[in-house]
Amino acid sequence: MIENRVADRFTHVMLAAFLFIALSAVADGTDLKPGLRFRFERNGPLFVPVEAIGASRTFILDTGASPCMLDTRFRSKLTIAGKVKMRTAAGTIPLRTYSQPDLTISGVTLEARSDAVLIGMLPFCEATGKTVDGVVGLSVLQDHVLRISAAERQFELLNSVPSDPGTEIPVTWPKGDGLNANLLFSEKHQERCLVDSGSMSEVTLRADLFDFLYDVGSITRIREIVVQTANGPARKKEGILDDVALGSWQHSGVVVNRGTTFSYVGLKYLNRYTVTFDFPGRRLFLKPGKYFAEKSRRTCLGVGIYWRDENVRLKYVIVGSPAAQAGLEADDIIESVNGKPVDASSLFKLRRLFENDGETVSLSVRRGDRVTSVKIKLVDF
Repeated sequence: MIENRVADRFTHVMLAAFLFIALSAVADGTDLKPGLRFRFERNGPLFVPVEAIGASRTFILDTGASPCMLDTRFRSKLTIAGKVKMRTAAGTIPLRTYSQPDLTISGVTLEARSDAVLIGMLPFCEATGKTVDGVVGLSVLQDHVLRISAAERQFELLNSVPSDPGTEIPVTWPKGDGLNANLLFSEKHQERCLVDSGSMSEVTLRADLFDFLYDVGSITRIREIVVQTANGPARKKEGILDDVALGSWQHSGVVVNRGTTFSYVGLKYLNRYTVTFDFPGRRLFLKPGKYFAEKSRRTCLGVGIYWRDENVRLKYVIVGSPAAQAGLEADDIIESVNGKPVDASSLFKLRRLFENDGETVSLSVRRGDRVTSVKIKLVDF
């Protein structure tokens, strides 16, 4: 009798606990699609494992891309569907469209509403150190809710918006584009910007607006860099913008790039918040996160790095930078940093390290058959 009572009580406690957890999940809006939660590095893109074209692939999740994109090596496996003009950071490029293959993530097949395009993914592979096979774009994402949290180092696809997603930011969704929100610069200049999780930058402004803000003194400390785009590497100017506001939150001293014909806000800026994209409802929510008050950072070494031929190489060296003053050149190979060997997995950590103003780094650098060691003090020049 006592044993039965104990067993009954245990059953009631477990049932109550189960109901509490289930009801809490509903109340919190954590209606997660099964298995669709993924980790990401803070300085890196949103990698997602995808079953496509008969194998496991690595894609990048990109709210700034309208169609899904696949590497050109899959051309023979797809059927030509038509043509489209696609807007990229390097300008508008004409592309053929192809029949969209099934994309399955953690056993869930995601339906696409438009055909796919093919682009060379090599620049993305070199920039990330991974074999990137494609991009999951809005043609798939538009039926889902996406939540990105840099503080938790994860992003997830949900069935519904969480109960406390933060503050709703007014957005528009032009045909053939992604969600656009208004940014306020220098407290008086407003610009509609694409909210682009596929961009690793903070803010990129169309060329004429960038030039105007530079002329009136709102952008300072200009320098030239190289960025990766869907159309290959492109030379850009970057500077420091005095202040920028998205919604009611303002940030000062933000790194800003000079773009082409349109403006966008990237993942490095969004990582200050927990971001919820409600694509079915055409809504955007921001909630200040762990890194909300963190200052903008950019390379204090003055180099771009990438992975090619099994080595970490210098993509470019900025004129007048600490790296240039130390004699480093484009295509030099970095073999170790602070005594530790580097490989493809080191790229994001190295970029973060090279942003530490005031620190000194020790590099082992190979050029041809010659290996030299050099110590460089990092300076935000």
